[in-house]
Amino acid sequence: MPRASVPSLLVLATALISVGGTAWQVVCSQEPPNTTISAESYGLPPLPASALGPRGAADPPPGRPYFVGSASCATSNCHGGPTGEGRKQGSEYSWWAQDPHSRAYYTLLGKDSQAIVARLRWSQPAHLAEGCLVCHATGDDQAIRAIPHRLAEGVGCESCHGAASEWLDLHVGGAWWAASQAEKQRTGFINTDDLRVRAKMCSDCHVGSSDRAVNHDLYAAGHPPLAFEMSAYHTLLPKHWRRDEDKRRHGETFEAQLWLRGQFAAADAALGRLEQFATDQDAAWPELAEYNCYSCHHELAEPSWRRDPAHGVGRPGSLVWEAPYAELLAAVIPGEEDHALRRELGLLRAAMHESLPRRETVRAAVQRVRRHLARLANEVGDHEASPAALSEQLRRLVQVDSPDATARWSDSTQRYLGVVALRQAVIDVAAAQPELRPPWLEPVGRELVQLRQRLVFPQGYLSPRGRSAQQLEALATSLAAIGELLEAR
Repeated sequence: MPRASVPSLLVLATALISVGGTAWQVVCSQEPPNTTISAESYGLPPLPASALGPRGAADPPPGRPYFVGSASCATSNCHGGPTGEGRKQGSEYSWWAQDPHSRAYYTLLGKDSQAIVARLRWSQPAHLAEGCLVCHATGDDQAIRAIPHRLAEGVGCESCHGAASEWLDLHVGGAWWAASQAEKQRTGFINTDDLRVRAKMCSDCHVGSSDRAVNHDLYAAGHPPLAFEMSAYHTLLPKHWRRDEDKRRHGETFEAQLWLRGQFAAADAALGRLEQFATDQDAAWPELAEYNCYSCHHELAEPSWRRDPAHGVGRPGSLVWEAPYAELLAAVIPGEEDHALRRELGLLRAAMHESLPRRETVRAAVQRVRRHLARLANEVGDHEASPAALSEQLRRLVQVDSPDATARWSDSTQRYLGVVALRQAVIDVAAAQPELRPPWLEPVGRELVQLRQRLVFPQGYLSPRGRSAQQLEALATSLAAIGELLEAR
């Protein structure tokens, strides 16, 4: 069962990532290629004339690189070639047109998006609101206003590769292939071959950042929850590049490296978002989006496992702050630094669990945690790891140190997805070197299926239902069983 983990990852990640979001449903629908990007193609209303604007109605922003639009990449002799027989080079634009990012702007034209904005009583509709466009379109607000017709391209090529005005001429000429990465980056080109860069590009929107954040108001109005894990997202999306090139650059442990870099990027993005909330004196505080949603949003049942102190979720009615990305990093990385990270995380958690957290205390604690994470990220190299080293990371990942870990759905889910990614890396290493294949691969795969079934939301719900003390113990049992299998290696 060399790829047994992938279906499990896909199924849970689909439930985890923007549950009910049409964009992710499109990924799994296996629709045929469609290089004509239009609202009508996807059953949406036509793009409003107010968004299109006349081509060239505004001059590009002076004095800095500007966005030229994905259409400049779309000719058949550049990146708009056919996708037949899995061809990637020369057909990148055609593959991107199958990616839900290409329809990110059209999501704002849907009735759900318009209903969110109506509930918030914003002065602009969703497809023109700056708070939506910052993630659902390419470029910052100034660039979008300057060239408004490019909104329709959604999250296009330059969202990840950088504003192209300064590097496009070099790119279309033969000198591009001879230029170094440093030379390309000086023109504003972003090197997404670097997994740190790639993970940050994704996390800035899918987790949030100081200028891109989904707060509790947006969630209450109906925005889907943001739940991110880099390896799962990466697996779900159609690739406009060759997957084997990733493994050629980063080795057979690519999935493990992708998971680790995704955790670092997501942890920093989440903490940067919290730091901004604590800094902005005009923002609501404490920001409820930073707490466990299910502290408040849960069914009222009698008897309730929430009243049992053994599960460690605090006094009934209290808010529970969680930082699953940073906490898992502290769990899987050995050495003195992770002890310091655990200590600083504990201080931050204590500050957030105050009845009225003090902004300055929280901000200072966040900054200390971010410094520890940045140091760790630099110390952990992008190197090849043996199955033995990966199994040790897996063992640390499933080791539950506190009774509330399985009570937090996000924590358990992140652990599950981490195990999937690391196990897949072991499978890939063993495929190249069969003598390194460990005996625990298949039994751990079977345990993962059981764990996934305990985590998925019931059909029609965006939150856990009917949870009990017995179910939480079953989650802990699944994690412990995986740990025992790894110990028996």
